[in-house]
Amino acid sequence: RARVLLSRARERAGTERVFMKSALLERECGMLERSLELVDLGLRNFPGFDKLYMMGGQICDPTQNNTQTSSNTTNNPTVTPMDTTTSIQSLQRSREYYQKGLKACPKSITLWKLAAHLEERAALQARKGYTKARSLLELARLKNSQNPILWVEAIRLERRASAATSQNSNSNGSGSQNTVHTHVHTANNKPAGILMAKALQECPLSGLLLSEHIRYSPRVEQKSKSADAIQKIPDDPLVICAVANLFGNDRKAAKARKWFERAVVLDPDWGDSWGWYYAFELGMEREMHVNAVASVKDTNQEGEVPVKKSEAIKERCIKADPKHGEIWCRIMKTMERRLTVGEGLERVATEMMDKSSY
Repeated sequence: RARVLLSRARERAGTERVFMKSALLERECGMLERSLELVDLGLRNFPGFDKLYMMGGQICDPTQNNTQTSSNTTNNPTVTPMDTTTSIQSLQRSREYYQKGLKACPKSITLWKLAAHLEERAALQARKGYTKARSLLELARLKNSQNPILWVEAIRLERRASAATSQNSNSNGSGSQNTVHTHVHTANNKPAGILMAKALQECPLSGLLLSEHIRYSPRVEQKSKSADAIQKIPDDPLVICAVANLFGNDRKAAKARKWFERAVVLDPDWGDSWGWYYAFELGMEREMHVNAVASVKDTNQEGEVPVKKSEAIKERCIKADPKHGEIWCRIMKTMERRLTVGEGLERVATEMMDKSSY
């Protein structure tokens, strides 16, 4: 039924989004070659539509599971084993989509990110350096100056490269690395620190960069970095959320809630803030449950059931129905199946709890 409707739409009003939706449907059904045919057909009609290049590159990408990615964002690239015969051809095919896309759409930041992630995963598979990924991000910054997203990508690449090098040294070349983690806390990573300093010079009022700077600075410096960021941009939800996380990690629950509230009120459409807030409340409830159980065992009395504040946060998030957010979009756009806002919030919070001390 959906195929018939989309086929008619392509014939009568073949817009770029109709071709994208048609290719997306075939991809979700596992018909990858048919999906690529529609991508190519769409690109012949709309060579300047960046999302079709993204889809083509992702479908051909042999370094990751195609059913787990979206056409809009890849912030936590997953590496899967490749068959040596077909992987080289698929890798080259994926590169060609991105190369053509970057030539046609040099201002598409997501395309630059996807292309860099592809080269990073390929380097990790081949146990080579990250020269190609670095070069792509440098070229991206030349063509798109003062873009904090590209700066953050370069900074995170250096953190991941440092972590991968450290793991390879510790394992003495044994074993394999399966996942490229976006958030690797290596505060003493000099290349990342140098890039961060340059980034803040070029984009001094970027909430994305300042919040990243807060999270990955040495613990003794985080308080001063937070004060500096708040002074520069007092109403930026990313900075506010980063400060809330610092209070949460220090178990200052009242202050953490106050700052999380500010973040979600300032921008209720930013799903990451809801995810961090929900993760914090889940962590607090887990601690309360453990303490309550211990207290009951000590006193042999029945404990009171604590009020679950996380449920109220979840209901508010569902009502707000956020559409944006770095981690939020990646999880909500997974291809395995469509997620409800509540399901997405649960997954986002689970990932965030793994990155914090909640």
